[in-house]
Amino acid sequence: MPMVRKHELREMFNAIKKRFAEEEKALKAKESKEVTHEYLLKAIESINSYFENNAESQFIVQVVSKTGNTSAANSAIQHIKSLKDKAALFMAVDPESSKITHMCVVSPVSLQV
Repeated sequence: MPMVRKHELREMFNAIKKRFAEEEKALKAKESKEVTHEYLLKAIESINSYFENNAESQFIVQVVSKTGNTSAANSAIQHIKSLKDKAALFMAVDPESSKITHMCVVSPVSLQV
C-alpha cells in the first residue's frame, strides 16, 4: 500500500476517532449534569428531613453521591452552612475507582464546648 494512501487512511481514522470522542464526551457531560442535579435534590431533601426528624441533632453523616461526583457534596456543604448551627460529613463514593471523597463542615456553635 502506498505511503500516501496510508497517510490518508490514518487522517480519516483520526478524524472519525476525534468526532466519536467528542460525541461521547458531550453525552457523558449531559448525563453527569442530570445525575448531579438529581443527587443534589435528594441530598438537600434528606438533610432537611433528617433535621426535621432529629431537631436536637447537631450533625449529619451521609453519602450524597454514588457516582464519585463531588458537586452534590459541595452543594450539600453549602446548604449546611446556611443552617448556621449544624455540622456535617458528606461522602461521594466512586465504585469504579474504589475511591471515596469526603467533605465536612463544622459550625462555630458546634466548636463551643
